[in-house]
Amino acid sequence: MNAQLEQKLANASYEEEEWRNIKFNLSTTCIEDKVILNVGGSKYTTTGSTLTCMGNPFFTLLFSEQGKLERDPNDNSIFINRNGTLFEHILEYFRTNTIHSDIMTNEPLRQRLIIEAEYFCIHNLIYILTEPERKRQQEEEKCMAIDKGFPGGTLLQTEHKMKFNDFYDQFYQNSNLLLVEYIFTFLLNKCLCYLNSDCTQT
Repeated sequence: MNAQLEQKLANASYEEEEWRNIKFNLSTTCIEDKVILNVGGSKYTTTGSTLTCMGNPFFTLLFSEQGKLERDPNDNSIFINRNGTLFEHILEYFRTNTIHSDIMTNEPLRQRLIIEAEYFCIHNLIYILTEPERKRQQEEEKCMAIDKGFPGGTLLQTEHKMKFNDFYDQFYQNSNLLLVEYIFTFLLNKCLCYLNSDCTQT
C-alpha cells in the first residue's frame, strides 16, 4: 500500500514538473498562426494555437524548437513520421475537444488511436479512449467482490451471481426501510398507549 502511495506521489510530482515546463515553453514560444503538417504523407493545415490550446507538450516542444525544424521548401510544412489517416482524428479532437461516437464502437480504430494519443502526449484523449478498459476493470472488481460473498463456491454463472447480488442489495435496502417503519410504528403505538393510560388514570 505504501509503495502504491509513493508511486502516485512520484507520478503527481512528475506531472507537476512537466506542466511547469509546458507553461514555460508556451510563454517563450512564438507560435505561428498557420501551420502545415505533413503527417506520414498526408498534409493538414491548422493553427499553432489549435495544437497547443490544451497545453499539449508534444506540439509545445515542437514549436519551441522552430529554428531547428526541417521544413519542406515548397510549402514550409513540418514532417511528422506518423500515420496520416489516424492523425485526422487527433486533429479533430484538438479542434472540437470531442471524439466521434463511432470511434468507441470501432475496437481496432480505438486501440490504434490510443497508441497515437500516447505518442502525441494527449492525456485527456487517452483517458477518454481507455474508458472501456476502466469499466471492464470495475466489472472484474465487482465480480471478485461478489465471489467473496460465496466462500463455499457456487454453480451460478457470473451473470447470475451479479443479478443475485443486485437483488440482495435491493432487498436489504427495502428491508431496512421496512424495519425503520416497523420500529417507528411500534414506538408510536407505545406512546399512544401510555398517553391513553395516563388519561384513564386521571
